[in-house]
Amino acid sequence: MKLKLIVALAVGIAIGFLVQELFPSVPNIADHWRAVREHTAYMRDPSNYEPDASTGFSVADEPFSVEPHLLALELAGEITHLDIVLPTVPRSRESTKHWMAFCERHPEAIVFATGNPSWVAFKPKGIPPTHLNLWFTYAHEPIIQQLIQELEEMNKGEEPTR
Repeated sequence: MKLKLIVALAVGIAIGFLVQELFPSVPNIADHWRAVREHTAYMRDPSNYEPDASTGFSVADEPFSVEPHLLALELAGEITHLDIVLPTVPRSRESTKHWMAFCERHPEAIVFATGNPSWVAFKPKGIPPTHLNLWFTYAHEPIIQQLIQELEEMNKGEEPTR
């Protein structure tokens, strides 16, 4: 009797694992938020960074791609995405430090941000403008407007980039 019970239990556990592997659960909104928080925590941990000799910045390898989770949250209406080029704000170390520090100060508003991609297919001559991708909650649109205004104020009185 005990042997039958043990065999039945082992078969049941094996079937459970098999079903879980064959039919993975579909992530829900909470799973996407959890993934974004895990990614953010990893990227904000200084111990995950190493100096890059070519740029002078510290860099970290991303633990996983956060973009599918951001897209899922955007499609669910949890957040929105803004891809913006600021033509009057030249891409510089100063402007980059400013927008990155701003995002650090407003983690409740700005869910994720990237800036100044260097992989663009058509690079303009001269100093390129600041280019940001921001994912944020709808309720915090004024904070995004504040960031844009601060970046534009940094360059006041100078010639706009062409």
